[in-house]
Amino acid sequence: MRRVAVTGMGGITALGHDWPTISAALRDGRTAVRAMRPDWDRFEGVNTRLAAPVLDFDLPDHWPRKKTRTMGRVARMAVAASERALADAGLLNDPVLTGGRAGAAFGSSFGSPDSVLGFYELKMSGKSRNLNATTYIQMMSHTALVNIGLFFGLTGRMIPTSNACASASQAIGFAAEAIRWGKADVMVAGGAEELDITDAAVFDTLFATSTRNDTPHLSPRPFDVDRDGLVIGEGAGALILEVPMPTATTSPSRSPVPWSRPCGWRWKMPASMPGPSAWSTATAPPPRAATSPRRRPPRRCSGRACRSIR
Repeated sequence: MRRVAVTGMGGITALGHDWPTISAALRDGRTAVRAMRPDWDRFEGVNTRLAAPVLDFDLPDHWPRKKTRTMGRVARMAVAASERALADAGLLNDPVLTGGRAGAAFGSSFGSPDSVLGFYELKMSGKSRNLNATTYIQMMSHTALVNIGLFFGLTGRMIPTSNACASASQAIGFAAEAIRWGKADVMVAGGAEELDITDAAVFDTLFATSTRNDTPHLSPRPFDVDRDGLVIGEGAGALILEVPMPTATTSPSRSPVPWSRPCGWRWKMPASMPGPSAWSTATAPPPRAATSPRRRPPRRCSGRACRSIR
């Protein structure tokens, strides 16, 4: 197995788009949560009015229109975060990206919700003025991954993940595995989500959202005895994972300084959870319970047919 290093990182967040800005906000105790008024006041069935939107994100001027027409907001933030991460790693516009050994693993729960409206209009009225050749690409859950691949010309392993809150964690784990087992030399890994009232409504119906609508700066407060729920946000984060030493496809003169090294990860689906969960870990998996059923050992391959394919 090969070692894996994180050599670049980038993000588009409600607190800022670079680490000095984000860290300064964290040290000062500033929050990006705000009341979504008057925009959300028309949704009478939703109790929360709180969210953490990215307010200062626009399409970069150097992005060609041919590459942006397949992007909804979630894909735009994902590509922007990936571009920042590649620049941080010194790989932006590097030939390694299009050499067949660079890929991506990227997660998102959903695509751009507004793109669904065209299909909804078609089902309800029998026709739609909002459907075009790129509508579905913007809607699909792997829109972030597809647009990252198209934008940077990645031709290696492409791994989409869409497992709720674990989507980005799983993407990073799968990317590390691809490099560790020699399936890729460079991987863009991370996740992105776009803010929409439908996201807030999902958790609001579970009575899981914060309703401190008049004091957004005091919510969420997960470790407080008076906590009352979560707040939905948006953004994108990307990491560049690669082999920490030159390979046949990377520049021999490059010597990136790793931010960190992923130790390992786990992926399981507990019976009490609504979906898969994943996280980075430096420990070994727990031992199998003594009461677990014994599995019959696999049969040995024998005979002429088996010998012919060995």
